[in-house]
Amino acid sequence: MKITDFKITYWEGEAERAIGDANGPYGSKRLPGSFLEIFTDEGITGYSLIGNGYVEKLFPLLEGKDPRSVIGLWKEMNDLVFKGGNEGERCDAISAIDLALWDLKAKIADQPLWKLLGSSTNSVKAYASGIDLNLTDDEIYKFYSRMADMGIDAGKLKVGLDLDSDEAAISQSVKEKVNQKLTELKSAVEGGDIAQMKEAQEALQKEVMEMGQAMYQGSPQPSAGSEENTSSDSSTAADDVIDAEFSSEK
Repeated sequence: MKITDFKITYWEGEAERAIGDANGPYGSKRLPGSFLEIFTDEGITGYSLIGNGYVEKLFPLLEGKDPRSVIGLWKEMNDLVFKGGNEGERCDAISAIDLALWDLKAKIADQPLWKLLGSSTNSVKAYASGIDLNLTDDEIYKFYSRMADMGIDAGKLKVGLDLDSDEAAISQSVKEKVNQKLTELKSAVEGGDIAQMKEAQEALQKEVMEMGQAMYQGSPQPSAGSEENTSSDSSTAADDVIDAEFSSEK
């Protein structure tokens, strides 16, 4: 079996609301993306949900090769870009190709990828991420409340854009407990006591979880007369619904 060709599909859409992270803390509704397909001479295609123009520069390394040699091809691509730096656009292209090759390898083996990689289950724990640096406290509360109603019991909350507000949500007693556990962990590390390190780490994790809960409980909750969206429509269950226009190019 040989790799014969590839295609990248670029798309752009609009989210329900603006999303904001560390790279764009004030938020944007614009959602650009891409989709990579790698073809073989036996009609099996590998897919990846990312891809960019640098794939074309890497493709001569892949053409005519056996797609099942995933690790070897990954090393060849990294060796090629090493001098120029395997980062940014180059790294994204290598990652896109790598994903498509793993997809191909699983299809060729007629196994789901999780089983091919040796896992004993096809499920992983999910967490909610609001990409929420641009949201108000009230909007954040509503988002994570909706995720909790869907059965998701973990989340990733962005902080740091307004440190004064973040710190105000944490009580002094909680701060003191966390600092104490940090000191205990540092002492255990310096002493080289593995058992003590593990115990201190678990204690610190517990305090950090309690700190997160304190911040969450300190967020303003909707007032009794406030307007809340209680629709069961599935379109309200995620913030990344898009109306995408597609265009393809090799």
